[in-house]
Amino acid sequence: MQTSVSGDRLSVLAVIAATALTAEQVRDRTDLPSDRVESALAYLRRKHIARNVGGGRFRSSQLDCAGCSRSGRTTRGQSVHVDPKTFRWFCNACRDAR
Repeated sequence: MQTSVSGDRLSVLAVIAATALTAEQVRDRTDLPSDRVESALAYLRRKHIARNVGGGRFRSSQLDCAGCSRSGRTTRGQSVHVDPKTFRWFCNACRDAR
């Protein structure tokens, strides 16, 4: 588990790349404390990296892989790589190709 603020943001973004989740669901999937999840979500929303899609659910603003345009929905259950400089996410195939 990453412990830095930036690491929190990357972890949160990775879990909302494929599906819209509530803050509680993000907490459960990342094992981060609620206050750190809320802080990461607030930052990601402020920077337009994530958005509130209604019902208290959050999703990445980027819906497709930055490398191949593969839909985030097709990556459910798979890990994604988030570039720590750009906050763009990549599917496994594109991460391996980089």
